[in-house]
Amino acid sequence: MNTLEKVRVLGASGRWDVCASSSSRRQIPTGDRIGNVAGAGICHSFTEGGRCISLFKTLYTNNCSFDCKYCQNSAHCAKKTAEYEPQELAKVFMSLYLGNYVEGLFLSSGISGDPNRTTERMLEAVRLLRTQHKFQGYIHFKVLPGTNIDLIKQAAEHADRLSINLEAPNRSRLAEVSTVKDFESDIIRRQRWMRGMRIPSGQTTRRNRPGDTRESQLGVR
Repeated sequence: MNTLEKVRVLGASGRWDVCASSSSRRQIPTGDRIGNVAGAGICHSFTEGGRCISLFKTLYTNNCSFDCKYCQNSAHCAKKTAEYEPQELAKVFMSLYLGNYVEGLFLSSGISGDPNRTTERMLEAVRLLRTQHKFQGYIHFKVLPGTNIDLIKQAAEHADRLSINLEAPNRSRLAEVSTVKDFESDIIRRQRWMRGMRIPSGQTTRRNRPGDTRESQLGVR
């Protein structure tokens, strides 16, 4: 699979992961440009001053070993799978940024194998943006359930905002939709860890409910 096809697949696969924003309605009539990801991979977010900015919203991979019943990327769903290489994702983003399509990155992912392995590769891409490409703009980094605290700390050092999806309101409801996630240890504990970290734009969460596209500031005690 070439890079452009990965952009299309992983942009579309990430369209359910909201970021306190509205989807872009920008239309590009031709299919021969990297900017053609706009329908699925570019979304809007807002600065503290209220200015609207465009973000490249993508999954690192849509290959997922988890079985969440609500998710189109879960292990039981038939789909075309794709995964970036860290350098590949960094180059794609910089092409969009230098082309003035986007001003920041929203990076989430399926869990390929285990959350730590996937997070390490996401972090490598973000480090390349910060160090090799000297990008100092906005990065929203999605923390995966079960990720260890050292990797979350590293993400906090490079990202402007961290978030983790609140998969269900309680342990019993999560058990109904996933056989592999633990509500307290995989999600709530990670929220508490993030709350104690210094993150420039703070921490948010998303509630996964049908039709719910809300993401809110989170205060976990």
